[in-house]
Amino acid sequence: MLLLYGLLGLIQAILLPGLIIYNLFNIKTRFNIFLIIVIGISLAVNSNIVLLLCLLNVYNKSSLLLLILIEFIFIIYFLFIKKKIKESTFIYLNKFNYDNNNEISKNTNDRFLYIVKYCHLVIFILFAYVLVSPAGLAGLGEIFKFADAVFSWNRWAVDLATTNKPVNPMGYPQLLPAIFSIPYVLMEDVWVQFFSYAICLIFPSYMFLIILSIFEKFPISSFITAVVVFLWPVQKFVHYAGYADFPVSIMGFLATGALLWGYKENEITRIKCLFLSVIFLGATGAIKQAGLLLLIFFPFIVYEFSILSSLKRNLKVKIIIAVAFITIFFALPWYIYYQYLLKIGQATSNFQALTQGMHENRTYLERFLLSISRWPGIFILCILGIPGLFVRENRFISAFGITYIVIWMFFYSYDARNSYLAIPFLAFSVGLSLQKFILSHYNFVNNLNFNFLIYINKHKSKFLLLFLIIFIILMPIIIYKSDNIDNSLYKRQDRKVLSINFNDRDYKFISNLLVTDPNFIIITNDQFLKFTSRNLKNRLYYIEYNTSITMNIVNNYIDNTLINNPNKPVYLYFTDKLQNFLNDKKFIDSTIIFNGRGTLYKVNNK
Repeated sequence: MLLLYGLLGLIQAILLPGLIIYNLFNIKTRFNIFLIIVIGISLAVNSNIVLLLCLLNVYNKSSLLLLILIEFIFIIYFLFIKKKIKESTFIYLNKFNYDNNNEISKNTNDRFLYIVKYCHLVIFILFAYVLVSPAGLAGLGEIFKFADAVFSWNRWAVDLATTNKPVNPMGYPQLLPAIFSIPYVLMEDVWVQFFSYAICLIFPSYMFLIILSIFEKFPISSFITAVVVFLWPVQKFVHYAGYADFPVSIMGFLATGALLWGYKENEITRIKCLFLSVIFLGATGAIKQAGLLLLIFFPFIVYEFSILSSLKRNLKVKIIIAVAFITIFFALPWYIYYQYLLKIGQATSNFQALTQGMHENRTYLERFLLSISRWPGIFILCILGIPGLFVRENRFISAFGITYIVIWMFFYSYDARNSYLAIPFLAFSVGLSLQKFILSHYNFVNNLNFNFLIYINKHKSKFLLLFLIIFIILMPIIIYKSDNIDNSLYKRQDRKVLSINFNDRDYKFISNLLVTDPNFIIITNDQFLKFTSRNLKNRLYYIEYNTSITMNIVNNYIDNTLINNPNKPVYLYFTDKLQNFLNDKKFIDSTIIFNGRGTLYKVNNK
């Protein structure tokens, strides 16, 4: 049953809430923009759903299944019962059309059309490559491997799934852990990570769908954005899968992209695109704190693209109030919840450590210069974004990217991934400046028209129905074979844990104790053993290292564990600084039986 519930968790995480709200918006659009809207809204809405269920202490399999049943009823109603409303919004009404140009003549405009056509082809090729690469479909069946993904984002997902409360989220919002936790809750198993990891694999391809969606109005900008994003963040994605930096970058860019869908469209389209945009904006803030900076610049970007310029004053005021409410509704709940945890002493802040401690006492000038020497590409992209400050419709996009990079240089430049939110904005700004220059010199008229995916767009409802029929047909087979499938998933999970490069030798040795010493318990400070080792979950006692820990605390913890587990073989596996505490440990007869990344001791428990 793990496979069935894991797949159902994926469908809930990325599709169901978005399908309902998409229909409420009464939007007609092509299939690629349809997918973008549905996935983005689903991520935003599921975050608040999980928080609400956690606060009510009813975040469990039964409540999720009830929710999914209600959502399916609504979707069936919208697709097959409700009559279509005549007044609907089509994104876009203005379309490019280069398919009508049968021949490329030698004049300047046609040469430019030829370039634009192949820019679109390159973006689509990059999208196809990412879709089948390890950052896409080839990554299915992998697990969370790297530090922050294992110790923080996925750990908080496990906390939400098991206790309805993230243990010390350190100020980080919990949209990603909330989404990761949905398959865990439905499976009632937190050790099979494939379905939660699969959610991460959506983001690289999702970014290219967003870029393709705005290509029609901003071809050169989209092309440069695609190339920059592909050459850098996407190439690093596999190493940062499960981290929040790439998702916050994508969702932030989507918030702006949704505004661009409504650019120079009719009034209804602009308003609906604005409301979609603020949902994505709120989700950006709920993914990581960095997204909150975009909230400051967002009103200026809305102004720059004249989204509300033609509206009457009373309507404009109402829309602004609604926009502010929606943004707060999606962006702030997890921060409010974190303040509550701080107040009751169940959370701490790592702001000082991240902005100051990670820099090893370097001055601000040293940090600035070091960031340039380590990552000159970021600095060059920032410099190239400066001309955008002087181009209308580009000023505030460029200003946001440059401001963010400056803040990153002084406070967060110990890691390049912290700059990812600004990368697509700066790349788009560079491209928009170039596009404005080209158009002003060659008087190019946007009369291109794409028709790929048109067939899929016309038959969205049929494709969705086909998907549901296939899923229903396969359900009995999955249920019948559930035991064999579950065992296969567990075995694959264990193999993937062994493949974690800096964990395999130690982990294999400790796992062998299950055969040679089957009743043993192990005391450790190693987070990989705690958060990835399913076979050790009932015999592992964990000591979390922090700056306030003392030798007495460690000794007392070991003593209490020994008292509670009489006559059982006891092992200590310590790494890093906790290793020093054993120098004065009273268990003089402790024997070192393995020395790798950490040291494994056998303790005489009498």
